[in-house]
Amino acid sequence: MKLYGSLRAPETRIVRATAEALGVNVTPIDADHPIGQFAMRELTPLWEGPVGELEGGTSIGIRSLLGALERYALRQVEAGQAPRLRFPTDEAERREHDNLLALVLGALRALREAIELWSEGAKDLPFLEAAEEKARRVLEHVEAKLQPQRRPRSFHESATLGVPEIALFCALDWMRQAEAYPVHIHPGLQRFVEAWERHPIFVATAPEPAE
Repeated sequence: MKLYGSLRAPETRIVRATAEALGVNVTPIDADHPIGQFAMRELTPLWEGPVGELEGGTSIGIRSLLGALERYALRQVEAGQAPRLRFPTDEAERREHDNLLALVLGALRALREAIELWSEGAKDLPFLEAAEEKARRVLEHVEAKLQPQRRPRSFHESATLGVPEIALFCALDWMRQAEAYPVHIHPGLQRFVEAWERHPIFVATAPEPAE
């Protein structure tokens, strides 16, 4: 799989980590560099990542990419391979999966837009405060959805890893590293990060520190 996008962007990391968990070889094309940016723009008129090429097709945007990876994983299971990630098995689980993913990505998008505006010199405090308030509401809701264990690891009673957990970890880790949101005020989410931060897929996809 060729994956185009900023290697420091949490959305790109979510896709990379999902692919890593599924055993998909990823060739990352860093759109923070001119050559990578040019290559990505050849694939999408949006001129933004993540964008991926998998099994002869092009997927634009994180939801499309995650869908392509899920279909890939299900074909592997149908071919007799053991499942590597937890995916929904019925309609109720599908709704919960999609809703959790939408919430995490929504909070992430709000904070990323606020950080971008702030870095460009915007001082629109009501907008920035609204973005943080949206993130707080979402993260409180998501925190309550984690299974009530002493070290909560999952939204599922099996305590296994699925795409929503991957998205949540990558989002929270970016919030901490970018100092975009005080994750520590949510004890359940802090324990969630601590439970997964040494997992190989997150170690392998951790972005390099900005120069």
